[in-house]
Amino acid sequence: MKKTGFIGLPVLLAIIAVFVVAAGITGYYLTQRNAPPQVVPTDNSQAPNEQASTTPAQADTSSVHNTNPTISITNISGLTVAVTYADLVYTPDGASLPASLWIQNEGLGKPSLKVALKSSSSGTAAFTLPSNAMEGNYTIIPVGQNGEGFVPLNASPSTHPALAEFNFSNGSISTSIVAVPGMSKYTDSDFGFSFWYPSGWIVTNISETGRGMFAGTTDKAGNLSAGRIIVKSGGMEINIDKVIASDMTYRVNAGACGYCGPVNYFFDSAMRAWMKVYPDGPNGAPDATPEMVAAYKVPKPADVSHNTMGGLHIFPTEQKENASIIPLSSTHFVQVGEYSGQNPGSGIHLPLVNTIVATDPSVAVPVSAAEQIKVIQTEKDAYWQWTPGLNKGANNPG
Repeated sequence: MKKTGFIGLPVLLAIIAVFVVAAGITGYYLTQRNAPPQVVPTDNSQAPNEQASTTPAQADTSSVHNTNPTISITNISGLTVAVTYADLVYTPDGASLPASLWIQNEGLGKPSLKVALKSSSSGTAAFTLPSNAMEGNYTIIPVGQNGEGFVPLNASPSTHPALAEFNFSNGSISTSIVAVPGMSKYTDSDFGFSFWYPSGWIVTNISETGRGMFAGTTDKAGNLSAGRIIVKSGGMEINIDKVIASDMTYRVNAGACGYCGPVNYFFDSAMRAWMKVYPDGPNGAPDATPEMVAAYKVPKPADVSHNTMGGLHIFPTEQKENASIIPLSSTHFVQVGEYSGQNPGSGIHLPLVNTIVATDPSVAVPVSAAEQIKVIQTEKDAYWQWTPGLNKGANNPG
């Protein structure tokens, strides 16, 4: 019998399979058409569902086991200094990227110049020192973003940060540092001068209280005091009196010797020279004739052949104590003397006087760094017996 109206089982299964595949493709297409577009991450984009980090960049320490941070001067051209630095990774407060260079004079408590650095542990930088910068030794310290200098990993608390040094003197920069072991430098930045002294001595800057000359008061000769610095040790005391004279005249008090008369030093603007005059006639000449007295009352050029290592003139008081007067400008002076009573008139204050330098480079021309070191060493040798922990053999080897 011939059968009609029925589809064979194999054919039926094939037809069902075709419909299933077609439905699957259609469903997948509809699903993808309604889905949001996919984002493919690149070097400059974030992966899906990942937020941009707001944490500041940190130094990469993953491959660093220990570091020896360094900075060195590679070139000096006029007042421009070039440096190179490396391994600036760790500070006492932890890892940090470099932020800036701090350029600081040894006599100041804060940097006089700051230079921004790139956020890299190694690199180069340059800066130009102002021509009116304070004279003396300078340090160049790279500082991290946390405000700390760089040290080796696990360094002891007493470890000094990486730094470089230079000296600014006589309008030029050199890597010859002015320093002598056992000697320290004191800088009075307010009055504008510095001096050296043995490190074991005590320095006291009196401005409002204490004995001696007080700021805002006048002495017997009429000099206006700006305070006193006392430098002392082991019975030795050297006083540095600071004086302001608006009329450009320093007046020396008449001494206690019975015949030492007053002496005045002043700057003659017309002659552009320092002058000396005896307003009451010659010192130490009680039998002087009227003609001699009159002659001494006429101003004459002062002797400017004796100078400090800073190029500042040294004028004698010509009194019993034999103190020294050093003009820092036409209106600012310091008088330095030894007043302990042990060595009156001996000139024992002069080794310290010879180290005085003005902080304003336009005031005078200092000697070279090498010559300054010799002057400071001479002072050290002169004061060894008053310096705790030192003896003549240690200060004068051989």
